[in-house]
Amino acid sequence: MLIFTSIILNKKRCVSVTKRVRIFFLSAALLLAIPIASVSAASKECDNDPSTSGCSQYLTPSSGSHWAYQTGSGRNGDYRINSTSYSSEELTWAVSLPSGTGSISVQAYLANASFTNRSASYYYMPSGHSTNYTLNSSFDQYNATNGFNYIGSMGGGNVLYYITVSAGGTTGANTGADAILLSW
Repeated sequence: MLIFTSIILNKKRCVSVTKRVRIFFLSAALLLAIPIASVSAASKECDNDPSTSGCSQYLTPSSGSHWAYQTGSGRNGDYRINSTSYSSEELTWAVSLPSGTGSISVQAYLANASFTNRSASYYYMPSGHSTNYTLNSSFDQYNATNGFNYIGSMGGGNVLYYITVSAGGTTGANTGADAILLSW
């Protein structure tokens, strides 16, 4: 009788464990079947060489600009640099984006020991506006991480933006411009 009782109890435990295993696997299968919402971000990169990036670029002043074009390093093997004696000159990227973009993150590619400006100014102007909005009024290009660095963010909604870098009135430093990356 003792053996018979023991067999019945062990059989009930096995049935109980089997039910738990089935419930576990059924729950796991249901979780895998539920679609998970994915967040898809879009981005656009503009290099300092407009012919390869699909973005327009403007140098201020447009004639006699001292934004020297250099090769051998930088994003896509080139960059632009402005020496200290021309700190009021600007480099502007004209970037077309799809309509309806939300908040836009702006990053600058900085990977050059020649970029020594410790307070470069970055700002933007949406098309149709007459006011520049500050992204970062004192960005340290000299101590920046090699690669893309977060500069600031701007509101979305427009199709065309002008992103500008200048020396910010700094003297004694070289201001660099390579690529920018806009993400929304």
